[in-house]
Amino acid sequence: MYAQLALIERDRGHVGAAFDASERLRAREMLELLARGRVSAPPGTSQDLVAREQDLRRRIGELTHDLEQSDATDQTLRGSEVSLNARKGALVVSVPFNDAADLDHDGDIVRMPCEAANAMCVSATGPTGAAGINGPWIDVDAIAPYSAFGRSAVSVAAPGGAGEVGQFRRMWTICTTTPTATTGAPACRARQAIAQPAGTSFAAPTVAGLAALLVAQLGHGNPALIRARILQSADDLGDPGVDPYYGKGRINIARALGLIQ
Repeated sequence: MYAQLALIERDRGHVGAAFDASERLRAREMLELLARGRVSAPPGTSQDLVAREQDLRRRIGELTHDLEQSDATDQTLRGSEVSLNARKGALVVSVPFNDAADLDHDGDIVRMPCEAANAMCVSATGPTGAAGINGPWIDVDAIAPYSAFGRSAVSVAAPGGAGEVGQFRRMWTICTTTPTATTGAPACRARQAIAQPAGTSFAAPTVAGLAALLVAQLGHGNPALIRARILQSADDLGDPGVDPYYGKGRINIARALGLIQ
């Protein structure tokens, strides 16, 4: 993941972000191992996986060379000025994390790819109260207290849930029928049918789902158009215009799809 982020930021000319992603990978001792070919595919690995591993080594080696040859004060790196995701016609939808961080004023925090150019960073909303499992709910558009925020990062908001399990303010998700020790939700590990999670990790997929519906409606290969439609159709909440908690607003799926005005 960090190698991919570093490559994207290298192409965008963001030296600091590229170094940050590269150093995260170095910390895991994977950059040096892969770049020098000290990690090899085990016997029996398919040729496709071997080819992908070799390509990854080559790309990491190129990145390492570029970073080591670049002046950290120079805001441009050699390579394409067009980002990897834009070249492939993809819209990146990401999360600001669940630590309530102020991304405008905490200079020690950089959230990638959330703060990358042309990405969509999604904060979470959650009701402040619920009368029962079927509602009614109070202030469904309240920003979730855990959601990180900042005008410099947040593009839009979407439902992510809030509160504790049993307060009926969270999301509902179907559990896998084959849980393992690494299954995230405790309810699912306990082989229950339904879990009640919350987080920006549920807000972002909602926006990704809307983006997929718009691709089906508007066609492939134009992420800027998809992004603009989502931003322009959002319900403006908080401060007028771009708000640190809601960005351009809470998404409105019906309006984005042209079902309502």
